[in-house]
Amino acid sequence: MAENMDTNTEQSHTVPLRDLENRTDIDKVVQSFYAKVRQDPMLGPIFNSFIPAEHWPAHLQKIGGFWEFRLFNAETYEGRPLFNHLKVDRHTNYGLTREHFAHWVELWVANMDRHFAGEVAEQTKTIANNMAYHMGGKVLEMRPQSVKMVPKVLDRKPTDPA
Repeated sequence: MAENMDTNTEQSHTVPLRDLENRTDIDKVVQSFYAKVRQDPMLGPIFNSFIPAEHWPAHLQKIGGFWEFRLFNAETYEGRPLFNHLKVDRHTNYGLTREHFAHWVELWVANMDRHFAGEVAEQTKTIANNMAYHMGGKVLEMRPQSVKMVPKVLDRKPTDPA
């Protein structure tokens, strides 16, 4: 089991990380993740220019609903993620690349590893990787013909669910 340094006590000691169990856990990881994304030199400018500061609470709720739906089969998400990513790509003058999606996965995995460990935590990493791989490909594929670029091959291929 993974461990994390507990800095809430005078004397640091390792505390085993637990697995995600509910929406509260999802909200914790989503909020910490997007706080990092918003500060990230590669992804921050994209997210911050597309999502106004006052819309972040609603966005985080929607993303939390997505993960609750995917992990715990809760009927908490209605959305069109591909459509939204196509809008972001257009907003960036078709500047999204597979590297953006790969970096998003790297940040997700590092954030998850800081907060949780276990079967469900690993499942989020697989979902995130597969989603980024397919979403990145679709975004490039669906660009107007006049701006299509030759897509680069992403190192991470989709993984089979365990």
